Amino acid sequence: MVVDGLDKLFGNSPPIIALKARARQLLEATRQARRPPPVLLQGEIGSGKGFLARALHEASGRAAGPFVHVQCNAIPETLSESLLFGHERGAFTGADRSRAGYFRTAHRGTILLDEIGTLSETAQARLLQVIEQGLVPVIGLSMPVPVDVWVLCATNADLDEAVRERRFRADLLSRLSIRFALPPLRQRRSDIVPLAETLLTTVCTELGHPVKKLSPTAHPHLEQHAWPENVRELRRVIENAVIFTQNPVVEIDDLDLGTSVKGEDRREGYVRVLEQTGWNISRTAKILHVSRPTLRARIIKWRLRELRGPGEGPGPTPTLPSGGRTSPRADRVAETGPETSAETARAVDDRLEVEDSREVRWERRWLGLLRFNLTGPDADDSMVSARPYVDMALEKVQQLGGHVVELWPTGLDAAFGLDATEGAAQRAGSAALVIQVAATQADEATTPALEWHIALHAMSCLVGLQGPVPRIDRDARRRADGVLDALLSSGKHGSVLASGEMAPFLRRRFSLGAPVGSGPTGLARPLLAAPLRRGGFGEVPGTFVGRRGEIETLEARAAMAREGRGQIVGIVGDPGIGKSRLLWEFLHGGPDRGWL
Repeated sequence: MVVDGLDKLFGNSPPIIALKARARQLLEATRQARRPPPVLLQGEIGSGKGFLARALHEASGRAAGPFVHVQCNAIPETLSESLLFGHERGAFTGADRSRAGYFRTAHRGTILLDEIGTLSETAQARLLQVIEQGLVPVIGLSMPVPVDVWVLCATNADLDEAVRERRFRADLLSRLSIRFALPPLRQRRSDIVPLAETLLTTVCTELGHPVKKLSPTAHPHLEQHAWPENVRELRRVIENAVIFTQNPVVEIDDLDLGTSVKGEDRREGYVRVLEQTGWNISRTAKILHVSRPTLRARIIKWRLRELRGPGEGPGPTPTLPSGGRTSPRADRVAETGPETSAETARAVDDRLEVEDSREVRWERRWLGLLRFNLTGPDADDSMVSARPYVDMALEKVQQLGGHVVELWPTGLDAAFGLDATEGAAQRAGSAALVIQVAATQADEATTPALEWHIALHAMSCLVGLQGPVPRIDRDARRRADGVLDALLSSGKHGSVLASGEMAPFLRRRFSLGAPVGSGPTGLARPLLAAPLRRGGFGEVPGTFVGRRGEIETLEARAAMAREGRGQIVGIVGDPGIGKSRLLWEFLHGGPDRGWL
C-alpha cells in the first residue's frame, strides 16, 4: 500500500528510498495499534527530522488529530514539567490557572519532542511513565491522567554516549528502540540539484518574485559543497540568492557557499557544457540560460578555445595568470614530489604550521583605551589602599571584554577592540561608568581618602597578531600615553574624561558634558551617564537615506511574519555602517506595528 504522506519526503537517492520504505513498513505494522510505539529520529542539524516527523503523522491514522512540535532545548528547566505535563490551579506559587501541557494538547494526535537529549532528569522520568503506561503525571493531581498520543523524539546528539556519561536515562533510551537515521545531504548528492531547483521555485513564489532558474554551471559546486547544516543551509543559500540577485538565472557567484568560488571554476563549468554539446553555441546557450552573444563574449574573455584540442578533446592545461603564485604548502609539496609518503607530508604540514605561528601579522584596528589611576598623600599608603580599587577595575574591564595591557599598584591601562569585536569605544565607556560607580562606593569605606581619575581615548593603530595576546604598536602606545596623562591631569576627583577623538564614538550612547580643555586631549568632554535616548543615534542624527532596498526586504519579511510564518533576518556590516539605524527606521519610520 502506498502512503501518500511520505511522498512529501523529497529525493530519489538510495538513502531516501530506503528511508521511505522503512517508514511505510512502520506505518503499516502500527496502523491498528492502540498506542503506537515511540520512535527516535536521529540526524544532523537541518537533515529533516521535523519534516519526517510531520510526514509520519500525516501518513498515519492520526492525521486528523493535532501535531504538537516541542523544542525541548528552548524550555527552561524550571518550567519543563509544567509545560510538558501540565498543572492544576494552585499547584504551586503563581499557578493562578490550570495548564493542559503539551502532552494533553496532543491527545489523539502526535507529539514531537525535538532535541530530547536536553530534557532534565525529572522530565525524563515522567516521560518514561507516559511512554510505558500512557499516563501523564499532572502537577497538582494525585492521580495521573490517561492520554492517547504517539511520541516521536528527535536529536542530533549521540544518546548512547549521553547514557554512558549519565546525562540521559538508559531505561528511557531502551524504550526508543525504533530508530530512523536521516542521511546528511552530503550522502545524497544526487538529490541536491533537484532539491535546490525545487527550493528556488518555492522561495520565488513565497516572496512574489518571478521564478528564477539555476545555472548548470552551479550544479557541480552545489553537489560538492559539504552542507554542514544540510537542507536548512541549502534553503538559506537559495533564499539569499533570490533576494539579492536581479538576474533571472542564478549563477554560482550568486550562491553564498561560505567559500570563494574562483573564476577558474566557473570557466571549467562552461567548458564542460560546451564539450557535452560538441561546442554547439545555440544548444550550449540554451542549457546555460544565457544569450548567444553573452556566451560568445565569455568564450573570448575566458579564452575557452585554448582548452579545445584540434578536433579531439581539450587542449593544453591552462597555466596560472601572470604573477600568480601557489601557496607555500603547495610549493613545498611540489618540492617533495608525488612519491612523498604520508608521514613526510604530515611533517611538512607541522613545520609549516610552526612557521605560521612565528609569523607576526599587523592589522589596523580602532581601539578604545581606558586608564584608571589613583593618587594619595603617601605613596606606600596609596599602594595598600589602592589594591581593592585596582582589583575591582581589573574585574570590570575583563567582564566587558577588555584586555589589561599594563598594570601597576595604583592603576591600570586597558584596551577594548584588540579582539576585533564591534563597539570597542562604547564598551570602554560602559566600563568607565561601572568602575566609577564601584569606586565611589569604595570611597565611603576607605581612609585616608584617595583621589582617582578615569581617562578615555580612541585611536586607530596597528595591532600585532602573534599568539593569544595581540600587541599594540609601540609608537601608538607612546602617543596614547601622552593623551591619557593629559586627561588625568585635567580631570577632577571621581570624573571620567573622554578625549576629543573618543567623544564622537560615545555621544550616540552616552550623555556627555560641555567640552573642556584643549591641546593633546582635543575638546575633551566629561562622560556623565546613561544613553541619551532610546534610539541612541547621536545628539544631531543625520538624515536617513539610501537604504530603500533593505527597508523593502524587511517589510517583505514583516508581512510574512504577520501571516503567521515567523522570520529571522541577519544584518551584517562593518562597524558604524548603520545596522542599528536601519532597524530603528524600520520600526519607527512607518505605521506602528505594536512590536517590541
